[in-house]
Amino acid sequence: MDALEIPHKRGRTFGYRISDGSGTLAYLPDHNPISLGPGPDGAGVYHDAPITLSKDADLLLHDSQHPAAELPRLGFLGHSAVEYAVALAQRANARQVALSHHDPWRTDAEIDDLVAQHAAAPVRVLAARDGVVVDLP
Repeated sequence: MDALEIPHKRGRTFGYRISDGSGTLAYLPDHNPISLGPGPDGAGVYHDAPITLSKDADLLLHDSQHPAAELPRLGFLGHSAVEYAVALAQRANARQVALSHHDPWRTDAEIDDLVAQHAAAPVRVLAARDGVVVDLP
Protein backbone atom coordinates (compact mmCIF):
# COMPACT_ATOMS: atom_id res chain seq x y z
CA MET A 1 0.00 0.00 0.00
CA ASP A 2 1.16 3.52 -0.81
CA ALA A 3 -0.14 6.73 0.77
CA LEU A 4 0.51 10.26 -0.49
CA GLU A 5 -0.76 13.59 0.76
CA ILE A 6 -3.39 15.23 -1.45
CA PRO A 7 -4.83 18.77 -1.19
CA HIS A 8 -7.88 19.33 0.97
CA LYS A 9 -9.55 22.28 2.61
CA ARG A 10 -8.09 21.88 6.09
CA GLY A 11 -5.53 19.64 7.68
CA ARG A 12 -3.83 16.72 6.00
CA THR A 13 -5.60 14.27 3.72
CA PHE A 14 -4.09 11.21 2.10
CA GLY A 15 -4.85 9.23 -1.01
CA TYR A 16 -4.07 5.52 -1.14
CA ARG A 17 -3.00 2.91 -3.66
CA ILE A 18 -3.63 -0.70 -2.72
CA SER A 19 -2.49 -3.63 -4.84
CA ASP A 20 -2.29 -7.37 -4.30
CA GLY A 21 -0.32 -8.00 -7.48
CA SER A 22 -3.40 -8.93 -9.49
CA GLY A 23 -5.54 -5.79 -9.05
CA THR A 24 -5.07 -2.20 -7.97
CA LEU A 25 -7.40 0.21 -6.20
CA ALA A 26 -6.67 3.92 -5.88
CA TYR A 27 -8.69 5.76 -3.23
CA LEU A 28 -8.75 9.56 -3.07
CA PRO A 29 -11.40 10.34 -0.45
CA ASP A 30 -11.36 14.10 0.23
CA HIS A 31 -9.53 15.77 -2.61
CA ASN A 32 -9.63 19.52 -3.34
CA PRO A 33 -7.50 20.04 -6.47
CA ILE A 34 -8.97 23.48 -7.16
CA SER A 35 -7.14 24.72 -4.05
CA LEU A 36 -3.97 24.60 -6.19
CA GLY A 37 -5.57 26.62 -8.99
CA PRO A 38 -8.08 26.08 -11.77
CA GLY A 39 -5.94 23.72 -13.84
CA PRO A 40 -6.37 23.25 -17.59
CA ASP A 41 -10.15 22.75 -17.52
CA GLY A 42 -11.18 24.85 -14.51
CA ALA A 43 -11.81 21.91 -12.16
CA GLY A 44 -8.37 21.84 -10.52
CA VAL A 45 -4.72 21.02 -11.00
CA TYR A 46 -3.68 17.49 -12.03
CA HIS A 47 -0.74 17.25 -9.66
CA ASP A 48 1.74 14.44 -9.14
CA ALA A 49 0.32 12.66 -6.08
CA PRO A 50 -3.13 11.78 -7.50
CA ILE A 51 -1.65 10.79 -10.84
CA THR A 52 0.97 8.58 -9.15
CA LEU A 53 -1.64 6.89 -6.96
CA SER A 54 -4.07 6.38 -9.85
CA LYS A 55 -1.59 5.31 -12.54
CA ASP A 56 -2.91 2.19 -14.33
CA ALA A 57 -5.33 1.43 -11.44
CA ASP A 58 -8.10 -1.04 -12.09
CA LEU A 59 -10.44 1.17 -10.07
CA LEU A 60 -10.13 4.77 -8.94
CA LEU A 61 -12.52 5.58 -6.09
CA HIS A 62 -12.60 9.38 -6.05
CA ASP A 63 -14.30 12.24 -4.20
CA SER A 64 -16.68 13.81 -6.71
CA GLN A 65 -19.18 15.76 -4.68
CA HIS A 66 -20.04 18.41 -7.28
CA PRO A 67 -20.36 18.90 -11.02
CA ALA A 68 -17.81 21.47 -12.23
CA ALA A 69 -20.59 24.02 -12.78
CA GLU A 70 -21.13 24.10 -8.99
CA LEU A 71 -17.47 24.82 -8.11
CA PRO A 72 -17.80 28.64 -8.18
CA ARG A 73 -20.53 28.38 -5.54
CA LEU A 74 -19.39 25.31 -3.57
CA GLY A 75 -15.66 24.91 -4.23
CA PHE A 76 -14.89 26.34 -0.79
CA LEU A 77 -16.18 23.10 0.75
CA GLY A 78 -13.00 21.26 -0.25
CA HIS A 79 -14.23 18.57 -2.66
CA SER A 80 -13.65 17.56 -6.28
CA ALA A 81 -15.77 17.93 -9.34
CA VAL A 82 -17.12 14.88 -11.17
CA GLU A 83 -15.36 16.06 -14.32
CA TYR A 84 -12.03 16.22 -12.50
CA ALA A 85 -12.35 12.63 -11.24
CA VAL A 86 -13.17 11.34 -14.74
CA ALA A 87 -10.36 13.34 -16.37
CA LEU A 88 -7.86 12.21 -13.71
CA ALA A 89 -8.79 8.58 -14.40
CA GLN A 90 -8.17 9.18 -18.11
CA ARG A 91 -4.84 10.97 -17.53
CA ALA A 92 -3.65 8.22 -15.19
CA ASN A 93 -4.84 5.42 -17.49
CA ALA A 94 -7.14 4.00 -14.81
CA ARG A 95 -9.61 1.48 -16.17
CA GLN A 96 -12.67 2.76 -14.29
CA VAL A 97 -13.66 5.45 -11.82
CA ALA A 98 -16.25 5.21 -9.07
CA LEU A 99 -17.65 8.58 -8.09
CA SER A 100 -17.97 8.88 -4.32
CA HIS A 101 -18.49 11.32 -1.45
CA HIS A 102 -21.70 12.51 -3.08
CA ASP A 103 -23.39 15.72 -1.99
CA PRO A 104 -25.81 14.55 0.73
CA TRP A 105 -28.60 16.63 -0.80
CA ARG A 106 -28.22 15.07 -4.26
CA THR A 107 -30.83 12.45 -5.10
CA ASP A 108 -30.04 9.00 -6.47
CA ALA A 109 -31.59 10.05 -9.79
CA GLU A 110 -29.32 13.11 -9.95
CA ILE A 111 -26.27 10.93 -9.25
CA ASP A 112 -27.37 8.52 -11.98
CA ASP A 113 -27.67 11.49 -14.33
CA LEU A 114 -24.11 12.62 -13.51
CA VAL A 115 -22.86 9.12 -14.34
CA ALA A 116 -24.90 9.03 -17.58
CA GLN A 117 -23.31 12.32 -18.68
CA HIS A 118 -19.98 10.47 -18.81
CA ALA A 119 -21.17 7.31 -20.57
CA ALA A 120 -18.97 8.09 -23.58
CA ALA A 121 -15.80 8.61 -21.49
CA PRO A 122 -12.83 6.38 -22.38
CA VAL A 123 -13.00 4.97 -18.84
CA ARG A 124 -15.96 3.26 -17.20
CA VAL A 125 -17.74 5.67 -14.84
CA LEU A 126 -19.98 4.40 -12.05
CA ALA A 127 -21.47 5.74 -8.84
CA ALA A 128 -20.15 4.32 -5.60
CA ARG A 129 -22.99 3.36 -3.27
CA ASP A 130 -23.71 0.96 -0.45
CA GLY A 131 -23.72 -2.61 -1.67
CA VAL A 132 -22.02 -2.08 -5.03
CA VAL A 133 -19.41 -4.73 -5.86
CA VAL A 134 -16.70 -4.16 -8.43
CA ASP A 135 -14.63 -7.15 -9.45
CA LEU A 136 -11.00 -6.34 -10.14
CA PRO A 137 -8.79 -8.56 -12.32
